[in-house]
Amino acid sequence: MYIPKHFREEDEQEIENFIKANSFGIIVSVQEGIPIGTHIPFMIEKRDGELILRAHIARANTQKESLTDGAKVLVIFPGPHTYISSTWYKNTSVPTWNFMSVHAYGTLRLIDDEELHKSLSDLVKVNEGEGGHDITSYPDDYVRKLMNGVIGFEITVNEIQAKYKLSQNKNEDDREGVYKGLSEREDEQSGEIMKEMKRKNKE
Repeated sequence: MYIPKHFREEDEQEIENFIKANSFGIIVSVQEGIPIGTHIPFMIEKRDGELILRAHIARANTQKESLTDGAKVLVIFPGPHTYISSTWYKNTSVPTWNFMSVHAYGTLRLIDDEELHKSLSDLVKVNEGEGGHDITSYPDDYVRKLMNGVIGFEITVNEIQAKYKLSQNKNEDDREGVYKGLSEREDEQSGEIMKEMKRKNKE
């Protein structure tokens, strides 16, 4: 991913937190020379100093043909994004788009049934929250049937790229104009970008 220096995020904990908060990613692999992607939820964990992504896809998904042991894949985690009007700047400039995104490159490994059961259980627990359902509340034969319909895998991340384009290349007057413009919008994305702009430009 093209990342100018002032938009590059390198703090490992910051990136992990971003992935956890934006865990519905896109796994991209190459199948017969054609890039193919699937939108799926991911779990992230640190294991022996390595960043691991865990997920599963439907067995009926034809992308499974390229998700084999040792396959090199890309996982994209999009974050908030919004249009930035040039009329908000004090100085002459052009309109742009502010956004946050993480690309994770890694090596895939297919997991066995025991690992898949744990992966599914962890995914449900994290998203249900305390006191929510767990897959152990379902009959064993029902869970087994569900597991037969998916393929589980984990990805050892070899390289991670994080781009936070949040007007770091603008002066304070221009950023104040952007804050004002964003504050007049009612959509959630604009509010999130404004919050992140203020947080990152204070650092």
